[in-house]
Amino acid sequence: MKISTAACPPAWVSIAECLRALAFVGDLAAARRSGPRHPSWLMAALSRSPPASGERPSGMLLLEEMADLIDLQQPWLCGHSRRVAIAAQRAASQMGFDEQMQQCCYRAGLVHAIGRGAIPSELWNVAGPLPPAVREQLRLAPYWTWRALREAGGMAQEAEIASYVGERLDGSGNFRGATGTVTPLEGQVLAAAAAWVALQAARPWRPAYSTELAGAVLAREAAAGRFHSGVVDALQGTQDGAAPSVCAVARISLSERESEVLRAISQGQTNKQVARQLAISPRTVGTHVESAFRKLGCSTRAAATLKARTLRLI
Repeated sequence: MKISTAACPPAWVSIAECLRALAFVGDLAAARRSGPRHPSWLMAALSRSPPASGERPSGMLLLEEMADLIDLQQPWLCGHSRRVAIAAQRAASQMGFDEQMQQCCYRAGLVHAIGRGAIPSELWNVAGPLPPAVREQLRLAPYWTWRALREAGGMAQEAEIASYVGERLDGSGNFRGATGTVTPLEGQVLAAAAAWVALQAARPWRPAYSTELAGAVLAREAAAGRFHSGVVDALQGTQDGAAPSVCAVARISLSERESEVLRAISQGQTNKQVARQLAISPRTVGTHVESAFRKLGCSTRAAATLKARTLRLI
């Protein structure tokens, strides 16, 4: 059964509130190290012009765009929050949640990872065992999500749901160590959806799991009392949240040069800088960019590089 998210109306957040929430986690991260006041991923993202939108309210930002900004924290997070949001909404629908709560789960999924920005980025890339002090820092990411979202007015319910993303029903999760029904059902949906999506995407410490293997892992976790078995069944029924399929990639084919150009501009380089790096003219760079935009169906650099990364084309 395929559940569409089309029923979810566009969710807007004030750009000022978005910046306040993002700056909150940026300040936390900066306080833990010497260097810039805000992390480079935030400053680079905010320097871009917002995508064109025919009906964009003045001074407002789509929550999906905020999710994309959040995912810029790590290259391997690209597209993660949107997939979690879709998986959570569809699982909530299959479990019989009303439309308002489905939308709330969707919005919470979009912004659930903002607290990661309060943790030094290098800690998320460690492949080996982590010292207890580092594990404790990572455990607090959902708490910082809750704090940051409270900086953005009108998101109290989403903040509460998102704060349960790391919890497990047996008390082994983050950050409360909540057990059983202490975690609301919508929080249980988001926690399982985030795990479902993460398992099907590559991480610095492991390759991506297949849909079947990810489902088996979640089923074992549910049998061990860490996830709600009904939520796991609903997630597997939606078959959503997976990384892009081979078929999706096959429909879009970038030339080697187009991939090189997109990879360079995704790092913030200008056309002139890309031209020098690749020993071609700026006009040729522009031609490759336009061609890649047409193939990807995008009109901005941010959207094109996000989609290309999500489809693993760069």
